Amino acid sequence: MTMMDFINNLLQPVPLLSGAIVAAIASHMWRRYRDRLISLNWQVANHRVAQAGDNRRFGKIEVLYNGALVRNVGITTITIENGSNKDLNDLPINVYFNDGANIRMAVGAVWGSANELRFTKEFDAALERLLGMKPEDPGYADLLSSLTRRRDFLIPVMNRDAKISITLVVEGPPSGQLPNVNVGTDYVGVRLRKRPPVPMIFGVHLGHAVLTGIVVGAVISLAIATIEIPALALSGLSFTIGAAVTLLGVIVIRGARLVGRLLS
Repeated sequence: MTMMDFINNLLQPVPLLSGAIVAAIASHMWRRYRDRLISLNWQVANHRVAQAGDNRRFGKIEVLYNGALVRNVGITTITIENGSNKDLNDLPINVYFNDGANIRMAVGAVWGSANELRFTKEFDAALERLLGMKPEDPGYADLLSSLTRRRDFLIPVMNRDAKISITLVVEGPPSGQLPNVNVGTDYVGVRLRKRPPVPMIFGVHLGHAVLTGIVVGAVISLAIATIEIPALALSGLSFTIGAAVTLLGVIVIRGARLVGRLLS
């Protein structure tokens, strides 16, 4: 046996071993993808409705809410989206303020549903306990302060791609600034991330669609370049691919989502 034969026999299992390693890595990454932490993105919009004030030149302005004097009144709208590949049941959502703002009214619903969201059992129990107390009772002031700055909703079903809208009537903080709302959950394996509004196209992040389309278009262009076709036709195909970069990205991303949902 020559040295070359020995080396060839030694390297013969390498392709099979490499394939097994690649398959193991791919399987591990797929399992990590399916079992990863579910992220729900949320956005908030604040709209000031009325502001009380006292000015020597312009006079005094008083704001009433249900007959009670308030510093100011605004509308805070929270939108939560389930962009994951999993459906969620009995998801608690905690909405609260730590800047001195008070919630005067709150209502929420899943987009497309006529049913309003209910509060969690714990929040309902605390509210009933408050209603059964008197202002002079010990702990009344602390409980009232806690309940007026938070709302705990229970979402019975939040399917994939579902959106939830929560609208709050808020008395802003004493500083006069717009209220700073916080949104959280105690659901295992779920986290909420605040994300500013982003441009979308056919339900896909525009930046992601463009980047994916560029990569896919480059691969298609390289594949076409290996085929013997007239230069004019090649130029036309390249122009078409370049013009359809965003659409290619949308097709690939939405297709990948569909495959992920079918396999999950």
